[in-house]
Amino acid sequence: MRRKISVRIWLRALGWVFFLVLLWNPVWVLEEKVHALPRLKLLLDVSGSMGSRQDSGSALRRSLDWLRRHERELARRAEVSLYVFSDRLRKIRWEDLGSSSSFPEGGATHLGEALSELSTQDLSRSAVWLFSDGRDNGPEDPRKLLGSWGVPLSSVGISWEKVPRDLRVSQIWAPRFAYLRQPFRLRVRLEVFGLSPQSFPLKLYGEKGRLLQTQQVRWTGRSESMELVFEEVPQQLGTLRYGVEVPPLAGETNPHNNRREISVEVARQTLRVLYLCGSPSPEYASLRRLLKSDPKVELVSFVILRDPQDIPPVPERDLSLIPFPAHQIFHQDLFQFDLFILENFSHVRFQLPDAYLAQVVRFVLEGGGWIVLGGPHSFGAGGYQGTPLEAVLPVELNSGDYEPGSFQWQVQEPNHPVLRIGEGGTPFSHWGLLPPTEGRNRWGGPKPGALVLASAQGSPILAAWKKGKGRVLAIGTHSTWLWKAGAVDQGEFYWAYNRFWNQGIRWVTGAEGEPRVVLDLQEPFSPESPSQKVTFRVQVRDEALRPLEDASLAVEMGLRDPRGETQSLPVEKVGEGIYAATEWIGRGGTYRIRAVARRAGVLWGEDHLELETSPSGEEAGPMLRERLEEWASLSGGGFARLEELDLGSWLEGLPPTALREEVRRKVEPASFPAWVLGLMGILGTEWFLRRRRGQP
Repeated sequence: MRRKISVRIWLRALGWVFFLVLLWNPVWVLEEKVHALPRLKLLLDVSGSMGSRQDSGSALRRSLDWLRRHERELARRAEVSLYVFSDRLRKIRWEDLGSSSSFPEGGATHLGEALSELSTQDLSRSAVWLFSDGRDNGPEDPRKLLGSWGVPLSSVGISWEKVPRDLRVSQIWAPRFAYLRQPFRLRVRLEVFGLSPQSFPLKLYGEKGRLLQTQQVRWTGRSESMELVFEEVPQQLGTLRYGVEVPPLAGETNPHNNRREISVEVARQTLRVLYLCGSPSPEYASLRRLLKSDPKVELVSFVILRDPQDIPPVPERDLSLIPFPAHQIFHQDLFQFDLFILENFSHVRFQLPDAYLAQVVRFVLEGGGWIVLGGPHSFGAGGYQGTPLEAVLPVELNSGDYEPGSFQWQVQEPNHPVLRIGEGGTPFSHWGLLPPTEGRNRWGGPKPGALVLASAQGSPILAAWKKGKGRVLAIGTHSTWLWKAGAVDQGEFYWAYNRFWNQGIRWVTGAEGEPRVVLDLQEPFSPESPSQKVTFRVQVRDEALRPLEDASLAVEMGLRDPRGETQSLPVEKVGEGIYAATEWIGRGGTYRIRAVARRAGVLWGEDHLELETSPSGEEAGPMLRERLEEWASLSGGGFARLEELDLGSWLEGLPPTALREEVRRKVEPASFPAWVLGLMGILGTEWFLRRRRGQP
């Protein structure tokens, strides 16, 4: 006979079930399949070139009005997310479109950075619509991302209702340093808005507004911007100012942005030297050998081996010597050189007319360097008195002034650059230990403005001055080669000869003012872009301006931004005497860069550079359709002007609607009060039955 299970046992079992449910807290999920809308990311450009939302005709205001008009249709067909961007990306709500303070406007356009930030989100089943005028000046090129993005970006082109009719010179670029008589390029970028196709002149100006070149530009109206190139050959050293300008055009609203200027530092790449010697000499041989050993020197030299009055024993046609090319030297070739060295040369021997000598004077006055060495056929002994040459010599001449003998130099201006031949360009204090020179031209006193650097037995033997744009160094002997020969014999100061001539040549050609440390940009810099990656390059040079290679050399670079904050830049060696550092220039204003070189812990040189970046915004201009179309095509999207946008077809092109399981309801029994009350009821009933049977 089967035993009946008592009611109390059933109640206890049911109570345990209720208790375990409360303890484990299970959840029942009720799901159903629903249609999921595609995701649509709307990316709105709010940078400075789009204008203000307060301006009814601005590109930004037109975009906001269009989005508000189509809000419902967009939300019905897609799961829409709204973003705005200028220098960074921000997510906003639909109601923010009508608020004047919901998001900042103006500033730079950093589309590449905005897309990079957007790509960190889940973009599956998504499409991106970009509302922009196509202007971008950010550090990241959007094309690099869009080519492999995998998400279609469609561009909606927006322009102002009335674009200002304007031409502007938006950018001019040239290298910071150029070389004397060597061509360099100036690149110019023009932007033209709202003007009819036409031709106009683009003019390049030099120092003091001197017109250098003119290009006739033909603008067809097919593109809003164009680049042109000038090739210029500087004819003087120093800081030269160049400007490009377009005369105001008919109907142009703002003629003040038709001109831009830039400065270029002009230095020598090579030194061209013409050396004319009146007769063979040890000085000529030693100095010529020194000049030929320097790769930065291009030397053309002539030495006179016989006088015109000498009668050769053979016919002229059988001689291997060439006639003295006086006309070629003084009238054709002289101005192609930077330095003219004249040693022991008498124009009287060749009956040179004053017109030839006047060319030397003009050469000096226009910026050439002239070194005159003495000898029995030079200065007063060479008949320079009463000729044009006398006017540019720094000393008064005496006729028949050559005097034989040995002469020890007494230095009077040890700090003059010519005489700073000590280590590292310091003054030299051992002139008295050098061998005396042989022979001298006994001059009168210095002319007003000239400087006697050294004398011998109370008479000047080394004098210098600046004349016109050039410089003249007069040396009253042609036997400085004895310093080298005698010092070698004595075993000390053998380098004095080379350094004296290197310093003298540097001073007379103006090279002593050229820096030993040069800071420059490796690539073109756009002041219109307030954020870009810039590589700074430092060249370190020795006393002769050759690349300096030294294990003890240390190069440091620092940068100060527009807020006054400073930072050190990591520097690496990239070539012979060349160092580089790279940094982002990302905020509008003035950046100051400083490069310092130390050799064995001692300051060798430094240079500074300032970069002016534009303010954070851009000028308004027409829509850049070609750029918008390129961005769209790279990612597989489309393009349309805002006023021509067929919204229906664009919505049809979104990713298809998909079925997905969506949770409709979650049930947690333990969270219902009835469940707890049921447990209490079961326990109470079981307790009542036990008490009625008299059980505890």
